[in-house]
Amino acid sequence: MFRIAIAGGGIGGSALISLLRGDPNAALVGIYEPKQEAPGVILAGKWNIPVFSEIKSLVAANPEIVLNLTGNIEVSNEIRKVFNDKIEVIEGIGARFIWEIIEKQKRARIEVIKTTADQKTLYNLAAKLCSSDSVKDFYEMMLSRALDIADAQAALFYMRTDR
Repeated sequence: MFRIAIAGGGIGGSALISLLRGDPNAALVGIYEPKQEAPGVILAGKWNIPVFSEIKSLVAANPEIVLNLTGNIEVSNEIRKVFNDKIEVIEGIGARFIWEIIEKQKRARIEVIKTTADQKTLYNLAAKLCSSDSVKDFYEMMLSRALDIADAQAALFYMRTDR
């Protein structure tokens, strides 16, 4: 597990906090942001992630990697200086690349959860089809489950209320 800190608590920082928070390979150990009203600071407070208003204070969090999302190269230089060049600082395109990879992983996990739920729906449907009393019940059950899997909630609502 990597110990990660984020420099920059703006919109990008808060989005990355949300993505990293649930990642099993990352421990979010701190946020550097001097503006206490920044969205990332508020989010970090909600999830008990330490917030540092000075780069020197970030050393106490002992990160292995700092993702600099400030867009300011001087922040990266100061981080390296404070950590005596014994820290990995990722900035600019590298930080965006990591962000996109994490986002893709999160979408893939969501898709796996949805696929599993759809498989359970199909299994339950197969079990219930054997017990349907009429052809009409059989078709309604099939249509209902097909609409569930297709996420066609409006059609499903219409079908259930139009009797």
